[in-house]
Amino acid sequence: MHTNLTLKEIPFFLGWKDDSLDVQYEYDTTTADYELSQIYNVQIEEDLNRFQIVDLPSWKVAYTEEITAMQHRVYFYRSTAILIMSLLILIPAVFLYFYQDNMWVLIGGVAYTLLSFFLVESYNQALLNKFQYHFKNHLQLEQLVAAKSIPFEPSDLDKKTSPAVVRKDSYPPIVVSKVEKGSVNEVRFTMTEEGIKPFAKVTENLFNTLNQST
Repeated sequence: MHTNLTLKEIPFFLGWKDDSLDVQYEYDTTTADYELSQIYNVQIEEDLNRFQIVDLPSWKVAYTEEITAMQHRVYFYRSTAILIMSLLILIPAVFLYFYQDNMWVLIGGVAYTLLSFFLVESYNQALLNKFQYHFKNHLQLEQLVAAKSIPFEPSDLDKKTSPAVVRKDSYPPIVVSKVEKGSVNEVRFTMTEEGIKPFAKVTENLFNTLNQST
């Protein structure tokens, strides 16, 4: 998943943000590599594990190498910028200041160095945002969430609670936000920035029974 960034894309990706994403990684001082520790915000990751929608640990292992490559790329740009600005601008400006007593050269050199570093960091941030943008599209989590289905029997649906609760042996109690008519009895899911919301689809007979009980 190689990411290139053009100048025209920088303004868009500098302002791009997805609140569902919260990519975090830990630096391993022994191997000098990064380990992907989090992809989505805490609530979404808890819901993914609770409802067994995806295998997050496998995802984190699979994409650690790409995260490491991107971080090395960003640090290379940053280190190169610092080295070039120091050798070509900052050090000559300091030299001229001491040997020609020219304060304006020093001020100009420092200002130009800071501005250049700011531009490089802006490029790096836009590059990281574009990487996360493609990373999110590559994972296609929204489609996986929408495709997840947990079939259940009418006896698994606790009608005495409001909202209703589906109880399955291999899952924790699933509180459904709403109940809709469907062809089979199943729990489906929708994804929001706050988390993953379960809802139930039930047959017409069960739907009518639920309405009569309320």
